[in-house]
Amino acid sequence: MINKAYDHIISLGSFCMTARQIRRRFPGTQSYPFDWWVTPTAALDDLVSSDFSEIFIPSNMKIVDEDGNQAVMCQRYGLMHYHDFYEARVNGRYLPLSVRAKCAVNLEIFSRRVKRMASLNGDILFIRVESGYVRNFANNRDFDQSFLEQFVNSLRAYLPKCSVDVLLLNSFPEAQLKGVYCDKLDHYGVTTWEGSDRGWDEMFDRMAISRKQASNEPATEVLVD
Repeated sequence: MINKAYDHIISLGSFCMTARQIRRRFPGTQSYPFDWWVTPTAALDDLVSSDFSEIFIPSNMKIVDEDGNQAVMCQRYGLMHYHDFYEARVNGRYLPLSVRAKCAVNLEIFSRRVKRMASLNGDILFIRVESGYVRNFANNRDFDQSFLEQFVNSLRAYLPKCSVDVLLLNSFPEAQLKGVYCDKLDHYGVTTWEGSDRGWDEMFDRMAISRKQASNEPATEVLVD
């Protein structure tokens, strides 16, 4: 059990379910960088330690095939951008030139989100569900104790004005780090990206996670709902 109220509760991925469930449980939650990406575990430390400096570089964007459908992947970090390039499609196919052009728009949006996160203070809980496996990415390592400690240290160094806790769901079995928690999330057979409201509510209640009443979260900026 965590049993703590936080100023900010933020998604660490690994995919959209986490952000959706945080917003449902804590209305008014602001948008942050990891909300709508599929983020491999290996990319987390890379993104934070590089200050997100190589996101949406056009030459890093690769159109990949997944079960007969196309998607856009960042070759640098292994991110899957399922929501960021809708306007670059024609008849369900991505146009490489349009993908390159959309990078500038996405960079402007996400630079605001990165800046927003970097400027936070107070108590933060980052929540991540599962491992973020990316089919076309070569480095699909999950956390081990050493890598988890490395990432948590990087995250805390990135947010020096904050007290940072991390909750890992359905991935790492037991963390031996202060402020890092692990739990099991029951999906109750739900296979859609939204996840099981029941399972998430049970987890939030079981872990006694709440948000402080005097939250200074501004109004939600929405990229996708």
